[in-house]
Amino acid sequence: MSKEYRYRKFIRWGQYVIPVFFGLLLLFLLGTIGTLIFQVGSYLDPIFMVIFSAEILVFLLAGAASWYMYFRLAGVAVSLDDNGVVYKYRGGVKHLPFETIRVESASIRYTGGWLKLISGKDVLRLAVTMEGIGYFVKDLKAALDSRGLSSHYDPQKLFGFMKTAAYSDQSWDRMYVIFGKLNLIILIVAVTIANGYIFGILGWAGIFVALGWGLFSLFWATGAYLIAEIKLGRKIAQESSEPSFTFPQRDLAYEKKVFNDAIKWGGWLYFGISLIPLTIGIAIKLYLTAQSLANALH
Repeated sequence: MSKEYRYRKFIRWGQYVIPVFFGLLLLFLLGTIGTLIFQVGSYLDPIFMVIFSAEILVFLLAGAASWYMYFRLAGVAVSLDDNGVVYKYRGGVKHLPFETIRVESASIRYTGGWLKLISGKDVLRLAVTMEGIGYFVKDLKAALDSRGLSSHYDPQKLFGFMKTAAYSDQSWDRMYVIFGKLNLIILIVAVTIANGYIFGILGWAGIFVALGWGLFSLFWATGAYLIAEIKLGRKIAQESSEPSFTFPQRDLAYEKKVFNDAIKWGGWLYFGISLIPLTIGIAIKLYLTAQSLANALH
């Protein structure tokens, strides 16, 4: 049986997570307005009630649209058989014979893209968020070439899409493993720097500054992560071969080195920047303390 390609886990999970998220948020909003009605009752401005109701309606429509998109994509499965492309979806199954397929593709480097399969009135659009789509493209091209149907696609555009698809596959696989570890590092550093602000500036103002910096610190590794991903994406672009229509496989040792270097240098840069406002805060505190002592002596 040929391999089936489906959209990634976050889409398959999303069809369940989105209703829960929007449901809880809706309960919070309804609870808020209910509390206001209970406390102030007739004092609520009717215009406020209309605006609030309209916002809830927009909120529900946005949630329903998001859920439907994830629900529809989660039901898609694509495969190849001896005669063509098999496309399973919520509404049934479509079969596109190789002889009738026209392939169109577009991609944005390191970002995304889509593959469009056209057969008569049937138009299928597949995004790079489909798991393993790089291999699907390779198999589809091989099937078309073996039947003398190379004119059914643009080689240069399809090669560009395959590189983007290969990078997307590898990037998502890395994210599932790496991102949780990055969050732990970010949290540890954020707490450390926050404590520095609390003890450096002191007082309630210091606590609020510490909380603000702690939230900012949650994102410090994003830049390092993106730089590492761009470097790995360039490696795929450089090592992919258009004549053989191949792309490099993951090199786990090299990926580990790239991310370790990015986090190391990014961490030192972040720590250095963090010392600037911390030093200013301590200097201000020392100055104010000195002023207080001088006033007390006089």
